[in-house]
Amino acid sequence: MALNMDQAVERIIAMRKQEDTAYRCADYLSLQNFNSKQVGECTTEKRPRRSSPSPLHMRLALDECIRFMDTLSMVPLKDIVDEPHSARSVISDFDTPCSKRSMMKKCKSTDSFSTVATVSTTEERTTRGQLRFWRGQMCTWSYTVVERFGIDRDAVAIAFSILDRYIAMDEEPDTITQEEFQLMSMTSLYMAAKVMSFSRNLPIDALVDMSRGYIHAEEVMAMEVKMLTALDWRLSPPTAMAFVREFLFLLPLSEIQRQDLIAVCLFLTERALMDSSLITCSPSSIAVAAILVGIYNYEGQDGPTIPTSALDGFEAKLAHHANIKMCSIAICKLLDRFDEVYQRQWAS
Repeated sequence: MALNMDQAVERIIAMRKQEDTAYRCADYLSLQNFNSKQVGECTTEKRPRRSSPSPLHMRLALDECIRFMDTLSMVPLKDIVDEPHSARSVISDFDTPCSKRSMMKKCKSTDSFSTVATVSTTEERTTRGQLRFWRGQMCTWSYTVVERFGIDRDAVAIAFSILDRYIAMDEEPDTITQEEFQLMSMTSLYMAAKVMSFSRNLPIDALVDMSRGYIHAEEVMAMEVKMLTALDWRLSPPTAMAFVREFLFLLPLSEIQRQDLIAVCLFLTERALMDSSLITCSPSSIAVAAILVGIYNYEGQDGPTIPTSALDGFEAKLAHHANIKMCSIAICKLLDRFDEVYQRQWAS
């Protein structure tokens, strides 16, 4: 156990350095990126664009995503829907525009994604709310895809690190169209799947089929090259769940307690990933907040609670080895937010 903790400390130090340097993400949804022009104001285009697909085409394309995945010989859809950590049960409701809430609920109940056209012409500027909504849609879609293809769910966190960092490099994120965002999202997942596993890659032909041919293989490969170049091939970010697994070595837990906490943290970190307001929040802070919620609410098979003394030791080790203060404002805010989500999900 001591050896595991020593190795975990070494990994934590390296991961903390990575998240503070190479994998830091700027807030591309900040107001300053959306105040230069009024919404809907015509502007000269600064990038070549295809015309936006019609609402009917987008509906058919997105419906095809679901139908295509349902034909795969993976876990039956009903089993995924019933799982507490499934892609369809972790749709984010953090900061979701009120006008979109009903659409998100409709997506969940009808087993299909919303197809409302959010960009009507190429002359309209994209709003922050639209980017948030598209990001939430594609995140939910990504969890469904990795579930169907048997890919590690952490691939979605890697994919959205790639996506967010790439978009953050764009000086005018309000010029990104819906189809461009879809292409970037799908390409990010395609890249992340290759990073996670060579044996369970996401076939590029599958992406083309799921887009009903609107996105072509050549476009995915071209976008992959652009993203790799822009990001200097930095494709292995430390994810929140990676931090969770390492941080738990700093706690004196039984294996049952460890697995119980991992289950809670998986749910909370996936919800956090879908929350666009947490794009700039460090994965380590998200991990600590998720673990604390799990500890404070713990009622597992291996004892009713986790001793307070263990929590005190955990706080000291985080401060010493990871330079993380459990009582920081950022973690306290996350803790309150996650606890509210936890209580809504599990409170009797």
